[in-house]
Amino acid sequence: MHELAARTGVPALTDTRVARMRAANRRFAAACAADDLDTALVADDELHDVLVDASGNRAAATTIARYPPLIRRLERRQFSPAGARRTVELHEQLIDACAARDAEGATRITARIWQSLVELAADPSLS
Repeated sequence: MHELAARTGVPALTDTRVARMRAANRRFAAACAADDLDTALVADDELHDVLVDASGNRAAATTIARYPPLIRRLERRQFSPAGARRTVELHEQLIDACAARDAEGATRITARIWQSLVELAADPSLS
């Protein structure tokens, strides 16, 4: 659903929305550096919600809203210091693609962001 939001939301982005994504990623990075995962999760949601909102797709927004309780445990693991740095980098790539109004690039990067959680979920050592 996030890929759909990226694909359809990027064409509707404004410079103000891109600036909101950058601000959310700065808050995300600062929260991860301070080991404040609750604040990091809020900032991560705010970043991704910009594309969801820009897409105007209420069905996608409703579907996405159902899943955070299921993925929070994975995100808490993902946002460890090393994982957080990688996520900040991926967020920056996403924001750059959004700023360039590159919907396909933003979609690919969004897929990479969420694929990392899928891989984490499949790691048998975390069961």
